Amino acid sequence: MTDPPHSRAWYARLARELGGYRHPWTRVLDGPDPELTFDALLLEHLRPETRVLEAGCGHGPDAARSAVNVCGG
Repeated sequence: MTDPPHSRAWYARLARELGGYRHPWTRVLDGPDPELTFDALLLEHLRPETRVLEAGCGHGPDAARSAVNVCGG
C-alpha cells in the first residue's frame, strides 16, 4: 500500500528514499491553502458532461478527484 500523496507518511518515505526532503520554497502568504482554493473553484464548474484533461507533471491527484466528482467514481 502506498502512502496518500502529500501526507506526513508520504514525505517521510521521500526523505528516507532521497536522504532528506525539503520544499525549495517558503510560503509567505497568509490565508487559505491555495491548492484547496483552486480545488473548490474548479469543483464549482464541473458537471457530469464535463470533459477534463489533466496534463501535468504530478502523480495524478487532480485527475483522480475530477474523475470522482464528474463521473461519480
